[in-house]
Amino acid sequence: MAEDRDFPAVTGIYNEVLRTSTAIFRDEVASFDERVLWWQSQQQRGSPLLIAEEDGQVLGFASYSGFRPWPDVTSRLKVRSTSGLTHAAMEPERSSPRN
Repeated sequence: MAEDRDFPAVTGIYNEVLRTSTAIFRDEVASFDERVLWWQSQQQRGSPLLIAEEDGQVLGFASYSGFRPWPDVTSRLKVRSTSGLTHAAMEPERSSPRN
């Protein structure tokens, strides 16, 4: 589970994924404070933030949350029990299998 000390790394991983992939649908990097607020909202909903770490270094994170509505689509879908999964890892961990 995430701890306060993980958030510099979580913010860095999130922003690296934003800059190097199409997995995140936004253009601006996230601030540290924004990621902490996101984590706090996850906690309030009872959604955990899991941290992958090795030798004290954060390698990635994963979480889930309720469905985020999209304008003009949500009204046509039955999404009440749908969840979204977020996972992200540092570049070396994303591109090579672990032994």
